[in-house]
Formats: sequence, structure tokens, C-alpha cells
Amino acid sequence: LEADTEVLRNHLSKQLLLEAWMVTREAGGINAHRIGDASIVIQLVLEYELADKMSFTELSNWYNQLGFPREPNLQLDELLSLMKAIAFWQALPLAELQRECKEQLPKYQMHDDELSAVHDSADGTRELVTALVQQLVLCNRMRAWESRGCYQASRLGDADTVVEVIHRHNEIDGMTKQELDAWYAECGFPDGNCLKATDVVSLRKLVAIWQFLSIEELRQECVDKGLLEASGAVSDESQRPRLVDQLLIHERMEAWEGMGLPARRIGEPQAVAQLVHDCQAIRMLSMQQLHAWYAGLGLPIESSMTQEELMRLHKACIVWSALPLDELHKECIRLGVEIPVLDKHEERDGQRSCLVYALLLHDRMKAWECQGFEAQRIGEIETVVQLVCTYESYQSMEDEEFATACAEEGLALSGKTSRTEMMPWLKTLLIWQLLPLPELVVECQDRGLPTSIPLLPADTDTQRSRNVLLQRLQADMKLSLAVGRAAGPQKRSSASGKVSTTVSKDAPVRAGTIGTTIETPDSNVASAVAHRNHGAADPIVNLEASVNEHIKDLVGTPKAGTLAFEAFLEEHGFGSRRPLLHDQLSELQEICGQIS
Repeated sequence: LEADTEVLRNHLSKQLLLEAWMVTREAGGINAHRIGDASIVIQLVLEYELADKMSFTELSNWYNQLGFPREPNLQLDELLSLMKAIAFWQALPLAELQRECKEQLPKYQMHDDELSAVHDSADGTRELVTALVQQLVLCNRMRAWESRGCYQASRLGDADTVVEVIHRHNEIDGMTKQELDAWYAECGFPDGNCLKATDVVSLRKLVAIWQFLSIEELRQECVDKGLLEASGAVSDESQRPRLVDQLLIHERMEAWEGMGLPARRIGEPQAVAQLVHDCQAIRMLSMQQLHAWYAGLGLPIESSMTQEELMRLHKACIVWSALPLDELHKECIRLGVEIPVLDKHEERDGQRSCLVYALLLHDRMKAWECQGFEAQRIGEIETVVQLVCTYESYQSMEDEEFATACAEEGLALSGKTSRTEMMPWLKTLLIWQLLPLPELVVECQDRGLPTSIPLLPADTDTQRSRNVLLQRLQADMKLSLAVGRAAGPQKRSSASGKVSTTVSKDAPVRAGTIGTTIETPDSNVASAVAHRNHGAADPIVNLEASVNEHIKDLVGTPKAGTLAFEAFLEEHGFGSRRPLLHDQLSELQEICGQIS
């Protein structure tokens, strides 16, 4: 009895020791109690330890031996976890393994009746265990592929199909750039040289997935993208190539839209692809080639135009040219472009060219307006083009030629006025010469100049009226240049935005349209008064007296008017007030008459 008691004690001690060890295995991540047999748990622990020592290459080779292809995104931890999971499943008793399958496989249609069928078809417990473990492995891989978001595993439906897709993707990864471009060209797209190799690879892999989807899933993909009606019946496998082509075209159209191209409005995929190719070619053009293209449109080359601006215009033109005629009409309406009268008998290409040119001119008119050419006020496109041409011709002149041209326009370029300072005045003068009569009246009102023309008959033609107003504006500009030395012409407006023609009594005196204050020391005032009171017989004094009231209206006060008159004489080369030759006096009378 004592011996039996000792044996029992030893047996129970061993059981307790094994139980304690099993508990530690549970804490280490092994569900030892489900395995039950301590010796099997010990063997499993040894297998785990061996697995932990394996390299990534060794694990990858083991994974391939299971029948799975190489996967670019597969990590060591995932492989190690799979190896340990398989070892655990193989260590489970059959009953526990079946319970594991019931818990893991319902989503993949592995129910009790199917497990029984596997049991009936297997030759013994080992074969059954192998079959069940294989199902669990495939389930594990499907979940891993889904969690990584690759291969669209859930839509492909089964692991065998996913494995086929992975094999195909690996083949695509091994294709050369030439092979990828050849495949893309076979799809009917001419913009292959505009795509990166990685973009073509992604597209090719997507097509491979579509080719392996079930026909029902493929149809649903088309419905989701709006390519088929939900009620459309497509169950024939022969329809697969057509559906894949539609999805491929849709994918490219979406990509082109993402590039800022109106792919949907153009409609034809081949036309959009050609547009992409042409846009890419524009980026390779030199500045000289861009200038040649722009000049060929009959538009003036502007010195301020950058290469980026010319490329933008060129791209806009080819995009407009790719639009169908009805879409071009909509584009004109959207941008507020006046649609030219089209010859209905003209070819559609001719009508399209007419609308494209109208859109281009609208773009340039907006640009010229922003550059200060008053394009909206001038109104006529041809007139604005003439203005820009003239202005650019001044920009390109040599200094001596520029000075001569300014003199011909009535603007003397003195040594104190730089060419840069003169250009804004010259631009303003050129604009005045092209403004319609109502806008010239507004210009005079903005500058406080009289707009009535009492000396002309009521039936005077518009051009003569324009000439009178132009003379007043030019005289005002000359006075501004003579007195103010301003950097450029400015309009005098009130804070409310309305034109103001009155000058405060105490405000700084301004000449014409400029904003430069004229400082008037008392000594200069006295000198001016003394000159004015010097002999009534002096013709220059008489002339000053007759015009002084008009100068006073322009510059604010009588005293400032006198000083402005002095500066005016000096600016126009008359020097000392007396003596004046007869022809000088006549010239001065003419200039002052313009001011009047």
C-alpha cells in the first residue's frame, strides 16, 4: 500500500508539473489545452523555436513549396505566423481541428455536411487532417490578401483563382518597357510614351484581375462604373472581352480627366489619347518654335510673354480643337465669348477652327486687359491687336529711334525722363488714339478736362470730335510731364469710385493727371508776379494772361498756374520769357491753345 501510494504521488506530481508547464505554454501563445497531449505540445514548442531561427529566404522557399507564388509585399512576420499556425493545426486532435474549421470556414462555405463529405472521401484520419489543414491555409491566405487590399481576393472568390492572378502579376512585373508599350499600343492608345512604366504595369495588372473575375462580378464592375444598366443581362462568357475593353477605356478616361483634360466631353478615347500625346509634344517645343506658332495665328509677339504662357495657349488651342462642335459652342457660352456667324455649308473642321480662334482671341483680350491695354473699352479685337503691335514696336526700338518716335507723337524725351518712365505715358497716349469717342469723353471727365466742343458745327463727324478731345488729353499729358515728372499717368478719382474733377483749396497742387506735389516758395511767387506785371505790351505776358485762367482750372490755383506756366515754357525749350521770335510765339500760342 505504501509503495502504491508513492507511485500515485509521483504520478500526480508529474501531472501537476505538466499542467503547470501547459499553463506556461498557454501564456506563451500556444493553446496547449486544446492539444491535450503534453508530448505533442513539447514537439510543437520545438517546431516554433526552429521556425524563429529561419531566415526570410528559407521561409519564402517553404511558402513556395506549399504551392503559393512569390508575392512582392509578403513580410517575414506573416510567413512566420503562417508556419506556426500550420504546425498548431496539425497538432490538434481531429475533433478540435473540425471545431477550428467550423469557426474559421463558414464564410467560405465549409459546413458540417461538407466536412462529412471530406471525411467520407479521405482514406483515414491523416488524409482528413491534411485536407482540413489545407482548407484552413487557403482561408488564411484569402484573409491576408484581403487585409493587404491586393488582388481583389474577395471578388475573385477562391484562393486558386487568386494564385493564378498572382502568377500573372509576377509575369507582368518581369515585362520590359518595350513589351509594356507594345501591349498598350495594341489596346489602341497612342499616348504610350507619355506614361511611366509603373503606370502601364498597374493598368496591365488591373486588366488581369478583370480577366479572372467571374462574369457576374465583371458585369457588376461595369454597372458600378456606369457602363451598364443594372437590369442589363450579361451572363454569356463570350461578352468578357467587350466588358474588359469598356472597363479599360473607362479607366483611361478617368486618368485623363485627372490630368485636367476634358476627356468625357471629347468622348472618343483615341482622340483623347492623341490629345495627351500632342500636349506632351508641346512641352518639347523651344521658345523660337512657340513664337513661330503664335505669330502664325496673326497675333503680335509680346516681349513679356513667357514660355509657360505660350505653352498654356498652345495647349488650350489643341484642347479646344479636340472638342466636338456642340461642346465648342457650350465652351464659348460658358466663357462669354461671342459666337461668330458660321457658314452652315462650311465643313465642320472649318467651323471648329473659327470657334477655336474666337476662344483664343477672347483669352488674349483678357490678358491684354490685365496688362493695361484697356481692351474692353476699345472693344474691337483688331484695334487692340493693332495697339499691342504698335506698343511692342516701341519696346523693340533702339534708344535713338525711340526718342524720335516719341517726338513724333508729341512727347519730348528730355534728359531727366528715362525710357522706362516714358513707356506708361506712351501706352496711355496710344490707347487714347484708339478709344471710341464716348470713352475719350470719359477720359477727359476723369482728368477734369472740358468735354464740350463749342467751336464745331453740330453735324461735325466723329473723327473731328475725337481729334479735339485728343488734343486736350495730349496737352494735359504734356503739362503733366513738364511739371510733375511722374512715373506714369494716373486718374483722379474720389474714394467712392466716382470721378472727381474738383481740387481742394488747401490740397497739394497736381498738374494734369499726375500726382506730384508742386512746392511753391514765396520768392518764386513774387518772381512770377513780377514777370507777369512787366509791361502790358509784351506778347508773352498777354498770352499768359489769356491762358492763365485755363491753366488755373487744370492745376488748382492762380499762383500754381503761373509757376506751371513757367515750367511749361522751359520744358518746351523756350528758355527765357523774352525776347521771343515770331515763330516761337506762334508755336507757343498753338500749344496754349490746345490747353485752352
